[in-house]
Amino acid sequence: MLGSNRAGRKVMAIVLGALAAFAVILWASVQLAHCLDVGKHDTAAWVQAVGAIMAIVVGFATILCQRALESADAKVALDANARAAHRVLTHAMTTVGERLDAVLAPEDMKHPFRLRGERTLEMIATLREFDIARIPHEMLETFLQLRANLHAINERISEIYDSESEALAKPRSRGERPTRLEAAVTIWHDSRILLSTLHGQLVAAGQIDLAPEPKVFAFEKAYPSASRTK
Repeated sequence: MLGSNRAGRKVMAIVLGALAAFAVILWASVQLAHCLDVGKHDTAAWVQAVGAIMAIVVGFATILCQRALESADAKVALDANARAAHRVLTHAMTTVGERLDAVLAPEDMKHPFRLRGERTLEMIATLREFDIARIPHEMLETFLQLRANLHAINERISEIYDSESEALAKPRSRGERPTRLEAAVTIWHDSRILLSTLHGQLVAAGQIDLAPEPKVFAFEKAYPSASRTK
């Protein structure tokens, strides 16, 4: 919206400038014709010539207006895509956080949402299918890094669940989860910093109506990042 307002003011300035220039030049031409004692027929021809020149000027001004409006529309679309990408990242990170909470919860704790694995897979798939050509280049690297991080964490959780299946000859113990998920938790903390930085950059760029950052999950308190424990 901010870019659209600026473009609107720019277009208005171009139009008013062209009209003012036309009026001034036309008035000056008539006065000059009178000073030179030009006949009525010649005066009409003079005014017609000046009008033709001004028509060319107005044509250029129209082109500039169109380009300014197209630029404004492109900026509005890019801003909307940036907000959409941020919202998808936030929702995907929230579902991954919920899944980490569940897998790292004590054995005596029961978590709802037995289908959270499918929900998380769906959000990760949405991230993969998001058209990266539509988002601002400034956030592209962060988007790709976050997408890769969340995919890696989710794959690790699925791998751990599969390795604990009772159908296996030697299933892994649930008690091993904290150790086996150390790297995933580290990646999570790095991803939260990335998402928080991206959120701040979008706010600084004038973006509004952004998705709120994910809540702090129980596992983050139980397994804080190394930087927070120093």
